[in-house]
Amino acid sequence: VGALSWNSVGTNDKSAYVFQRVDSTWSQMAKLTGTGGATGMFGSSVSLSGDYAIVGAEQDGGSSTMGAAYVYQRVGSEWNQAAKLTPSDGAPGDHFGVSVSLQGEYALVGAWWHDPRGAAYVFKRTGNTWIQTAKLTITDGSQTNNFGRSVSIDGNHALVGAPSGPGPGVAYMFERTG
Repeated sequence: VGALSWNSVGTNDKSAYVFQRVDSTWSQMAKLTGTGGATGMFGSSVSLSGDYAIVGAEQDGGSSTMGAAYVYQRVGSEWNQAAKLTPSDGAPGDHFGVSVSLQGEYALVGAWWHDPRGAAYVFKRTGNTWIQTAKLTITDGSQTNNFGRSVSIDGNHALVGAPSGPGPGVAYMFERTG
């Protein structure tokens, strides 16, 4: 669960929480916080797959709006930061990390303000290393369609939402081959 804003004691709680269910009871297992510059909007999006979690921070490092995504690995009952993902062509204003999805060894991260129409990036885990393997973009739509605002990955398919157009909003399906 992402905790992006102010908490009940008046502090800015930029974190994500992992809960575990035992029988019918849910208990907090871990509180994830970013390191290496994770400040603004950490926890704006979250996804979990097996022993890995990914947390988006669409603003990262104070005033930077390029963003980042943080991958955590569970070892036993401990969750440790395993990687900080950033796009190879990232720039201020991209909002990379606005949406994240994780399945197996693949992560999909949206950057809805990446010039000119938005983008989504695919990362693959090999051993302990996460490498960007693809950048998904579109040629239709306009600069304000927000492509990458929502993402989901499942098997060989990636779904990327563009809620502002063309028209009332659309979702784009991509298929990995090879």
